[in-house]
Amino acid sequence: MKNPVLFLTLSLLLTACGSNTPTGIAGKFLECLATKEYDKAMQYCTPTAIMVVNTIRNMDPQPAQSGRYMVLRDSVVGDQAWVFYTDTKLAPDAETKLQMAKVDGKWKVDARMEK
Repeated sequence: MKNPVLFLTLSLLLTACGSNTPTGIAGKFLECLATKEYDKAMQYCTPTAIMVVNTIRNMDPQPAQSGRYMVLRDSVVGDQAWVFYTDTKLAPDAETKLQMAKVDGKWKVDARMEK
């Protein structure tokens, strides 16, 4: 491989996105929203957040767009986390945070999605 640093970085990113981390779960959740797979998105939610997803399902006029969201970073404090992301299609310069909560050892999207 010509660039081992690039390979290592990509490997770490792919590993993190596939695991039970706030950024991994948030990435899966946001991709489900972007592709309008709402039932699948609800698998990553707390019960309160499921109500938010149902509201989004009923009000979202946007077409399905894979890769619409880009996860930037997270901040974890105990069983709470905040994942910061951007909407690359509608507001690429605006950062939004997604509330996460650890429930029974698994990270879940919580109800609050804040700017």
